[in-house]
Amino acid sequence: MLAVVLLIIALVNYQAPKIAREDSELPPRVSLSGEFVCVPPDGEPVIECAEGIKTSDGAYYLVDFSLSSQLKPELNIGDILSGNGIVVPKEMISSDVWRKYPIVGIFSITDTAQKVNTEPIVYECDADAKMCPNGESVGRRGSLCQFALCPQHETVAQVVAGVGQTRQGLQIAVTPLDVIEDSRCPEGAQCIQAGTIKVKVRIDSGMGAAFETLELGKPITTEAESIVLVDVTPGRSLDKELHPSAYQFTIHIERRSETP
Repeated sequence: MLAVVLLIIALVNYQAPKIAREDSELPPRVSLSGEFVCVPPDGEPVIECAEGIKTSDGAYYLVDFSLSSQLKPELNIGDILSGNGIVVPKEMISSDVWRKYPIVGIFSITDTAQKVNTEPIVYECDADAKMCPNGESVGRRGSLCQFALCPQHETVAQVVAGVGQTRQGLQIAVTPLDVIEDSRCPEGAQCIQAGTIKVKVRIDSGMGAAFETLELGKPITTEAESIVLVDVTPGRSLDKELHPSAYQFTIHIERRSETP
C-alpha cells in the first residue's frame, strides 16, 4: 500500500523535462526554391551582385554556397534554384554589410542545390546589353530584367584598401581597421631583421562578420577562401611616423580548391 501511495505522489509531482531555450534559437533547416537574382540593395550596392533568390511570395534571401557539400551549380540571373540548408534571419546577422539588403535572411546551402530549369526562362525586357571585362556582352534576364552575370572563372582577387575602407572580391568584403604593429625596417636603414606589419581587419562573408589579424605574407583561411596581406605602402621612414590614414594594404583573396 505504501508503494502505491509513493507512486501516486511521484506521478503528481512529475514535470516533463523542459526543452532548452537555446534549441529554439538555432537557425532553422529549410528547403527553399526561387528565382536566382542580384538582390536589390536599399541604397547604394555594396557589391556588384549580391547573389540571392526571390521566392514565389516575393521574399528575398541572400544565398551562401560556402557550406555546401556539392559544387555550386552553374547559375545565371532568372534561373530557378532549389536547395536545402539553414536560414540565418536578418535580425541575427552581425554584419552591417548584408543588413543593407531587403532580405528575410541568409540562406546557407548545406546539402543539395540544383538548377531546376534546363533552358533560360524568357521575360520581356529591354534589348540593351552590358559589356563584360572579357569582351563578351550580356543581355537582361529574369523577372527583374537584370543584366545576366558575366562569365565568371575567377578564383583569385586582389584588393587595395586603407584603414576604414571596405573592398570586395570573390563575394568577400575586407575592411582594415587598425595597424597593430609596424616593425618593418625603415627605408635607408640597415636592419638585422626585415620586421613585419600586422593589421586588424573585418571580413564580411555570407556567414557574417569576423575579425582577424593579417600579418604580412601569412595567409589565413575562411570557410572557402585564403586571404593574405601581400604588400603595404608606404614604407617606414627613419624620421617620420606614419599616420594610420597613410597606409594602403594590398590583400590577396583566393578561392580554395574543392577537397575530394
